[in-house]
Formats: sequence, C-alpha cells, structure tokens
Amino acid sequence: MLDRGFIFGDGVYELVPVYSRCPFRLEEHLVRLERSLSGVRSATVSPAQWREFIYRLIDAQPFDDQGVFTSR
Repeated sequence: MLDRGFIFGDGVYELVPVYSRCPFRLEEHLVRLERSLSGVRSATVSPAQWREFIYRLIDAQPFDDQGVFTSR
C-alpha cells in the first residue's frame, strides 16, 4: 500500500534472471534500469554499484537459478 509506484504511479521495476549463478543480459537490464529511472527523475546509483549489489545478492543465495528484482 505504501509502495511509491502505487501512490504516485512512477515506480520502476526490473527483473534480472539468473541462470547457473550468472545474470542473464545484465548490461541490457542496467541500461534499461538507468533509462527508466532517468525518465521518472529518480536518483540512482552507478551501473557499477548496481552490478555489485546484484552479485552480492546472487552470492548470498543457495540457488543456482534465481531472479533479482529491483524496484524504486
């Protein structure tokens, strides 16, 4: 109920599929994420920081196949 996308209609969401602990097309997802965040004038972190967050999440899970969901 308190999700920014619900309240203001300007949420940005991205799902990065992970196969065998390797993010699928990560660079394309990061480009789209940056473009979307810029479109709603939302502050963002650098692609390098997103990449680090994503790999830390992957490493923290016991599963080889995963999905990393980002929202802002």
